[in-house]
Amino acid sequence: MTQKENTRLYTADEGKLIVRVADGFIMGDALDLGVGDSIDNYEEREFTQAEYDAFWASIGAEPQTRNEGEEVQA
Repeated sequence: MTQKENTRLYTADEGKLIVRVADGFIMGDALDLGVGDSIDNYEEREFTQAEYDAFWASIGAEPQTRNEGEEVQA
């Protein structure tokens, strides 16, 4: 996971999603922390292709690129 310099914006590494530790809720592939929140409340997790596809479908989004050069198939 990388943090954009001088911001509270974090981006997951390729093929991973950011998950809230407390309840396992998938936040997505990027996270902009609110006031009083901490990156310690989140972790990156690698997902299978099926899990990755199901996440994007569940939020009604177009498939995202999972790995560089590999388009996710919906």
